[in-house]
Amino acid sequence: MGAYKDFQFRQFAVRQEQSPARLGTDGVTLGAWVQANPAERILDVGTGTGVIALMLAQRNPAAQVDALEVHPAAAAEARFNFERSAWADRLRLIQMDARTYAVGAGYDLIVSNPPFFEGGTPSPDADRRSWRTQDRLGPESLAALVARVLRPSGRWAVVV
Repeated sequence: MGAYKDFQFRQFAVRQEQSPARLGTDGVTLGAWVQANPAERILDVGTGTGVIALMLAQRNPAAQVDALEVHPAAAAEARFNFERSAWADRLRLIQMDARTYAVGAGYDLIVSNPPFFEGGTPSPDADRRSWRTQDRLGPESLAALVARVLRPSGRWAVVV
């Protein structure tokens, strides 16, 4: 992957050198748009570089933010971005497949900028292909996860 400079926000930076998930308008818009308060526990599904989780931790000083990521390079980069932020004590990276994650109904807010593409011409880059397509996390799997871990009074914000 090419060398990318850190993307600098006002209060944090996001490194995106190794992850197939690059910052994009959808993720940044979701992080800015979604109401982060009064959630105590937030889950970011498919965190990529961690930008949405970071934005929500910044906007809600009381929230614990968990971030799920299955891709090893993306998870490592998100962990790095979390550790160098001012909210490292409230950000937790969980490297595992979202389809098998279960903690009981415990989240007040779940956010996700999931993969969009189904079928079509696959990218020759396996990492990019797995990140951009619904092979690992389609709409049904994402909805099933939300049903398992969202509190009855919770909210789900997703880019569709």
